[in-house]
Amino acid sequence: GLAPRSPPLRPDEFHALLATKRFTNGADAELVANLYTATAREVIGGASMLKFGGLQWGDAELVELCAWLPHCQKLRTLSLVGNRIGDGGIRALAAVVASGGLQQLCDLNIGSNVISDRGGRALLKAIEAGHFPAMTKLETHGNRDLSELMRTRLREALRALDRERAARARVRTSSGNN
Repeated sequence: GLAPRSPPLRPDEFHALLATKRFTNGADAELVANLYTATAREVIGGASMLKFGGLQWGDAELVELCAWLPHCQKLRTLSLVGNRIGDGGIRALAAVVASGGLQQLCDLNIGSNVISDRGGRALLKAIEAGHFPAMTKLETHGNRDLSELMRTRLREALRALDRERAARARVRTSSGNN
């Protein structure tokens, strides 16, 4: 089988890993580290879709990924389906959006993980506070400890967000016609 895929290394982690390697020319280590940092920021930061489904990730891996997410200014779809992510990971994700990250995120799939109402409350609070301004789709299926009441509250919060967006669009349209 395939080895599990880890989250992308942060530049400081990559630098630490390189310090354990031997280069013929010592200057190459710094060049490689700088190239990694530039490439990772460009690729991850410029992505519109990131899929990390079925990787057996838990909270620790999502917390690692959360270090990159503030750089993902174009991210519209994030799929974390089919992992072992729990409330701690979801709270870390909610903290990223609360601090202004992932403003373009439309579609979040956290289905088939181990999220409970505690993680659901963190997402609900972030949605209700307007921290997911572009969100239109939230998949939560397969989280056995996420109650039907919490799923309903999350759906209702997204519907309210849709209504707010529609109202703002009507105001912009009507003020543009005057």
